Amino acid sequence: MTRDVNRPSTGPLVAVGWDAAEPSLIEAWMEDGTLPNLRRLRDEGGYRRLMSSADLLVGSPWPTFYTGTPPEVHGTYHFLQWRAESMSNVRPEPDWLPVVPFWHDLGSADRRSLIIDVPMAPPPLPFNGVEISGWSSHDRLGPPRSFPDDVLRAVVREFGDCPLGDELFGCPSMRSAFRIRDEILASTRLLADVAVAWLRRKPWDFALVAFGATHRGGHRLWDSSGIRGSVRPEDSRAIATALQEIYVACDDALGRIRDAAPPAAKVVVFSLHGMGPNTSRVELLPEMLARILHGRAALPSSARLGHAVQSVLNRFPVEWRHAVKTRLPVSLKDWLTETWFTGRGDRSTQRAFSLVADLHGYIRLNLRGRELNGTVQPGDEVEDLCARIEAGLKSFVDADTGEPVVDAVVRIDRRGLSGERLQRLPDLVVTWHPSPSCRHRAVVSTELGTIRWPTPGKPPYGRSGNHRSDGFVTGLGDDGAGGHIVDLAPSFMAYLGVPPRASMRGRPLLSWDIEGGAS
Repeated sequence: MTRDVNRPSTGPLVAVGWDAAEPSLIEAWMEDGTLPNLRRLRDEGGYRRLMSSADLLVGSPWPTFYTGTPPEVHGTYHFLQWRAESMSNVRPEPDWLPVVPFWHDLGSADRRSLIIDVPMAPPPLPFNGVEISGWSSHDRLGPPRSFPDDVLRAVVREFGDCPLGDELFGCPSMRSAFRIRDEILASTRLLADVAVAWLRRKPWDFALVAFGATHRGGHRLWDSSGIRGSVRPEDSRAIATALQEIYVACDDALGRIRDAAPPAAKVVVFSLHGMGPNTSRVELLPEMLARILHGRAALPSSARLGHAVQSVLNRFPVEWRHAVKTRLPVSLKDWLTETWFTGRGDRSTQRAFSLVADLHGYIRLNLRGRELNGTVQPGDEVEDLCARIEAGLKSFVDADTGEPVVDAVVRIDRRGLSGERLQRLPDLVVTWHPSPSCRHRAVVSTELGTIRWPTPGKPPYGRSGNHRSDGFVTGLGDDGAGGHIVDLAPSFMAYLGVPPRASMRGRPLLSWDIEGGAS
């Protein structure tokens, strides 16, 4: 019998997010017993991989999850996004990118929720429950907040500030890498303390806690390529062990959360995207694009500014830079981030420009009628410009091996997407050759010349790992095939007896009956 979604569920639902946890590691470590709590959950409640909106927009999965809609509907893809109305990169705010997470619908249906540290979440609004935002998450749109307001103050009084601070950008020393590991482990234990305490504080119909440890650990400790200087074999082995330690800490936290949950609770663990060796070449994209648009000898002021900022900052150890940056106002941090990634400059004079990105490259056209100071005429001019950009990008190869640098240049307007915020997204997404990018010494184009890799043998930002598009869910009810992260919110709502909102594009992955569970 298929469960009537308007009826109450048989027990509460506890969802645990492992942010950017890699499915291939999860599967191997469940099999060999490294993750016993997750393996037990899989054996009891199944496992399936999920497709993700991270295939092109790696900052979009959490908004995709909590709205149940794809990026062309919710419009959020990065913590710094292009706003055409002001011709600037700014943080998403409710005044121009309003989103309402699905747990507000649960509150309207008299289901009480506990929400802890969902990444890329909007500021908490009043609803039937408690929400803590930005306390220990890897990705934050703003400072730590809560609803009610006094909850965050109570958490800090009882547990202290979270040790998981801002990410360090650049190649750290081996000693700093171990300090990063210890910070991640400590934050995981402390977040588990908070989750357990609040799970036991009062009854909840739905609880969601997201661990940022696997995200930060995957970026910084995927392998030893991100360590400054030469790395001994034993240090490489230690880095590999450090990443496993982080997954084990998350597994231990899962065991504690299961023990704290009511006996009738269904517990689900999920990840919205994965992690692998860093293939990003976004460091090169502004200069590649500048040469395509202005010729191999021309370097616009925007690119010169980015080079100058990078040159100055690289003279100081990354640990010093990080210590200074953590004390700066958010607006100045964002300015430095944008300048480092894109070079800034006067966008009104540019026909196309790169946007802030973490893995794939993002390019925006200065489109007349859309951008405040648009210069590119829709129609044939757009077609000619896109073709020129694609051909230029694909002309670059590795200077030593001849391997292509660019895998594909994807036009968002040709993917058959429909949504009210499609125009908020990049126009072109540049995906890279799947080889690790730190192997470059330089890239070269016959027509456009040579561009040096900023840190040969190392990733410029110190990220040895970067995102992959597959996620997973376990504990939901079966060993299913297929599914997308957009299906998770409708699945959770169906279990709790609340109809999904009309705007949701996903579907419940399973149905439930009252007596027998999943069907």
